[in-house]
Amino acid sequence: MTRTLHDQFASAIEKPDWLPGIYFLPKGQRAAIIAINQLPVSSETLWLRLLGRETVQAQAVSELMTLPKNHPFRTHALKQLMNLRKTLEARQNLNRDERALVMSLSPIYQQWEEETLQRGRQEGRQEGRQELLSRVVPTLLRTGLTIEQIA
Repeated sequence: MTRTLHDQFASAIEKPDWLPGIYFLPKGQRAAIIAINQLPVSSETLWLRLLGRETVQAQAVSELMTLPKNHPFRTHALKQLMNLRKTLEARQNLNRDERALVMSLSPIYQQWEEETLQRGRQEGRQEGRQELLSRVVPTLLRTGLTIEQIA
C-alpha cells in the first residue's frame, strides 16, 4: 500500500497537538471521533462533556453551576438543559440514564426557575419605575416646579 493510500484509509489516530479523546479518522474520510469520557476537564470541553453520560455529565453540570450567574455560556447551557429535561419528562419509557439525568436536573431546574423569576421581577420593577417617571415628571414640570425641586 502506498503512503498516500495508507494515510487516507488507516485507522483513527490521536494527534499530539490536539486534546486527548479526539481521534482523527483517515484523511479520506475527513472526520474525527470525540470520546467525551476521555476529554480533559476544562472550560474548553465543558459543552461537549454536558453531552456525556453518567459521571462525566454530572461533573459537567456541577461545573456549569459554578460559573457566574451572568456568564453567557451558563445561561445558554441551562436553557438547553431545561429544554432537555422537559422533553425527557414528557416521554413515557425513559431508560435508567435518562431517569437519573431528570432527577439530577430537578434541583438545578428549581434554581434556574427561581433565577428566571427573580430577573423577571427585577425587570418588571425597573419598567414600572420608568413608566411612573414618564407619567409623573411631565405633570410636575407643568406645575412650574424645577427639576431640582422635583428631585
